Amino acid sequence: MIRSKTSSDHSCSCHGLSDTTVLQAISNLCEATNSWVCLRSLNGNEICTLPENEPALRALKPSYLKQPARSEKAPSSISQRHKIESIIVHNSEKIGLLELYVVDLEKADAIMTCMQQSIQLSLNQVTRYSQDREETFRHVIDATPIAINYLNGKTGKIEFINKAFQDTFGYALEEIPTLQTWVERAYPDDAVRLNVAAEWIQRIDSYRQQGRSVPSIRTQITCRDGSTRQVLQQIERLGDYRISSFVDLSALSDIESRMQTRYGMLEMLLTKASLDEVLASIVRRIENEACKGFKCSILLLNNARNTYVKSVAPSLPEEYNQAVCGMSIGLGVGSCGTAAYLGERVIVENIMTHEYWRDYLDLAKIGGVQSCWSEPILSSKGHVIGSFAIYNEAPATPSDDDIELISFAAKLASVAIENRLAQRKLEEQAFYDHLTGLVNRRRFFELAEVSLQESIEQNYPLSILMLDIDRFKEINDRFGHETGDRVLQALARCASSLVGKNDVVGRFGGEEFTILLPQSDRKRAASLAKTLRQALSELRTPSSTGIDVQFTASFGVVCNDAKNRSIDDLLSKADHALYQAKGNGRNCVVSYTPQKPTSFTPNISNR
Repeated sequence: MIRSKTSSDHSCSCHGLSDTTVLQAISNLCEATNSWVCLRSLNGNEICTLPENEPALRALKPSYLKQPARSEKAPSSISQRHKIESIIVHNSEKIGLLELYVVDLEKADAIMTCMQQSIQLSLNQVTRYSQDREETFRHVIDATPIAINYLNGKTGKIEFINKAFQDTFGYALEEIPTLQTWVERAYPDDAVRLNVAAEWIQRIDSYRQQGRSVPSIRTQITCRDGSTRQVLQQIERLGDYRISSFVDLSALSDIESRMQTRYGMLEMLLTKASLDEVLASIVRRIENEACKGFKCSILLLNNARNTYVKSVAPSLPEEYNQAVCGMSIGLGVGSCGTAAYLGERVIVENIMTHEYWRDYLDLAKIGGVQSCWSEPILSSKGHVIGSFAIYNEAPATPSDDDIELISFAAKLASVAIENRLAQRKLEEQAFYDHLTGLVNRRRFFELAEVSLQESIEQNYPLSILMLDIDRFKEINDRFGHETGDRVLQALARCASSLVGKNDVVGRFGGEEFTILLPQSDRKRAASLAKTLRQALSELRTPSSTGIDVQFTASFGVVCNDAKNRSIDDLLSKADHALYQAKGNGRNCVVSYTPQKPTSFTPNISNR
């Protein structure tokens, strides 16, 4: 885990420079190029140094890096490293400093450019993601039936009020632009206003001293038309913002039940539950909230956004769910298919007489439904990614509350889907090599540690192959790095096609790869290595010059016969066997044994 250092200067962290994904990418680049880097804020404070997991680099880290003065010369102990600097700029604003230390000065500019591009890409993604999430957050809050205002604690400005706030109190945002204006309108009597303020201050001080959250306060708000409402007010902090919610006590019982359901759904989004579990929870909670015998479904579209690939509808028969999956959307394809096709809400009050269901009456009978109200699920970019539907067992017309419920559920499903997709994308960036699609070094170690522990506990064998492309530098020098990348990708595809479903192929670094073989003994591991060695030698990879490139690889094989309890130890032995394979003339397999490595050298006289 890469961690950035805490600093009083937040200019870098707020722009996304402490994002673990980009830091991991920079750290991997440092390891691959025998360099290291220091990220600083503009005032010279150190944000982080990378990589932090290499003892040799830590030993070379100069003490002067931690000092604000930048005129000092580097100690002689690191004189073999060269230093270059670059200002990090985002949205025309200087936000930080990148200091790079390299051994090979000729490669410094290329390495620096790669790091700058990684940082810039991350900054752009963070900006877009923050904007999308802010817009989605506002949609969800606006659909909430409790009156809410959103206050900037730094400026004192009220930046957002939801529809329920306007309906409850009658004020538009432009009528209460600041906290002071709102308080004066809500409590026009000076004495009452002072009493309310004093009570809040007393409660806040008392509960904070006890380390407890401040509870709600019962108060009376003056509305725009001069009427008053008894409300239960709660203030929550969200960074620099204050979110105030107002519960109209006249309808407290209904709203309290509804909000418990919705808060439960929002909390579900923060758990590590799978997407299917989250969507199923949303469906069940909406059904329970309605208390009208509704049956609900969430249908998800494929990547092309033209066919349903998943139906989450626990209250509908499984036969119905299976029939819906694989169905293409379109005008007249039921309520959901039409809503997804048009990108707008579709209300069918009587399935038996509506043209949209003319060809799907048998499906309606399977589901036991006679009305269906469907809302498209839209992504933060406005793309239709699915649909939410409410079904009834008899013909029915939705009320305003029902329409609001459908809209809220669709927005919540959108947040859940995009949240899980974002998590999956971050995991892919953190765990997989971008060039080959294989697991990276970090992820390989994590999986290997788990497999090793299981092999020890359950007493089954585990083997590891380590392979290295022979004379890879010559391929790059002769045909160019683009061809070298094609060779790496060809090896990755070939290895992945030959291993079993439980085996793991990883890119260890550069032209070196590893293969984890759970429940595989030495014989199976050596056999797989020989098969893969032969397959690689027969590959033909096109180059940019039009000449097909042939390449070979050397293999080191190790099996956990001695019950090694360390992946590092196993990899060291595999590397030792690989080194001997290189010494034996390359393009061969060597299996490590504690006594004497046994070599399996192929007959290459016909090559």
